Amino acid sequence: MAREFRLEVKGLSFWYGHHHGRGHEPTGRSGSGASTASADRGRHAAHATPAPLVLDDVGFGIRAGTVTTVLGANGSGKSTLFHLMSKNLPVKDGGIFFEGTDIRKIGLRDYARKLSIVHQANPTFGDVTVETLVSYGRTPFLSFFEKAGDEDGRIIERAMDIADVADFRDRKLSSLSGGQRQRVWIAMALAQDTDTMLLDEPTTWLDIKYQVEILRLIRRLNEEYGVTIVMVLHDINQAMRYSDEIIGLKDGRVAARGAPEDVVTPDFIEEIYGVRLDMPETAGGRFVLQL
Repeated sequence: MAREFRLEVKGLSFWYGHHHGRGHEPTGRSGSGASTASADRGRHAAHATPAPLVLDDVGFGIRAGTVTTVLGANGSGKSTLFHLMSKNLPVKDGGIFFEGTDIRKIGLRDYARKLSIVHQANPTFGDVTVETLVSYGRTPFLSFFEKAGDEDGRIIERAMDIADVADFRDRKLSSLSGGQRQRVWIAMALAQDTDTMLLDEPTTWLDIKYQVEILRLIRRLNEEYGVTIVMVLHDINQAMRYSDEIIGLKDGRVAARGAPEDVVTPDFIEEIYGVRLDMPETAGGRFVLQL
């Protein structure tokens, strides 16, 4: 029986300080061995200001073969959710499951063989050529001293062709425009040859031309190559245009979820962003008038 969800989030909560081990105060052992210092720390913890709650009982499922976009105002928990799904932050309360397996039980190398990630901010790697960077996508499949083989080479070529970066394979990353560099990072993710990809605000800092190119590429990865996409976006109109499903976060909770045409309304925008905007109807559908 096929699994209902490719990626599933269940009862996920997160506090600032979780990744430093301060999300919950540890319970001290009682008895004659307990020191006065431990008791003092316990009393201090009892009166300490609680750590801010970033995500509060978040739950949703991502179906295979879909494009899902997470929307929300600054501070809504989007980035924290992304970092938890990509294993950059540890899951402490609740769970995230990939194809039914708790990701806490999946090692980083094995996770990279199943799911590729494109971060919002990436290292410069100025002296690295495009082809070399894309080849790094094969790292999870190679042992420490193992060189890429013929099959790896074919996968790298395919990734560069799909992302349309093959023509400047020998150029250094530092010589490329922002849009070209983003295509290279997507090509590296494609070289992992996974069927699921996470992208954190892939159009941030790009001119509108490159924003459209990147979003069309992402949609093409989904429609032509069957890649399940989960991405975080700021632009509501882009999310409506390129997504099958939208998840709206507010104050660390899922405020709305569903198809763009059902979810995104003036009421939704007011609830999520705190501002009411008109949504005129056009021949191509509704859009948010950001005036």
